[in-house]
Amino acid sequence: MGQKCCVAEETETASSVTLLDVDDERRGGRVKKQKSAAEKGKAVVDALASAAQDTFEAILDKKDGKKLGIDVDHLSDKTGLPVCRVYGGLAGKWNVDNPGREIHEGDVIREVNGETTPAAMLDRCKQDSKLVLRVKRKD
Repeated sequence: MGQKCCVAEETETASSVTLLDVDDERRGGRVKKQKSAAEKGKAVVDALASAAQDTFEAILDKKDGKKLGIDVDHLSDKTGLPVCRVYGGLAGKWNVDNPGREIHEGDVIREVNGETTPAAMLDRCKQDSKLVLRVKRKD
């Protein structure tokens, strides 16, 4: 009772899977069809592309003792560092050199050198000379 049966149908371009609900089939042959592999693949690619537009990496190198040029609010968000202001420094240079991946006010820094808590991210910003920031666009 309530068992599912899978029937695979192969085509030259993609395969699709049809799920038959055995109980429902006995009561009228209701058939549920899932998306083909190609349709599922496109949905995954679209989701990744959308996520890629929402999140990006910025690499800032403090080796010459330059300032980051970012003000963040380290108290308001427990899951990241909201950017309050970008005022030059390494972040300003990053913005000039990387059109389309600029760091803006309202963006949220979600990770710094693998750290994801605000306190640990701030420590990385103070201690490490090379910073890899994972930045999420403001909603």
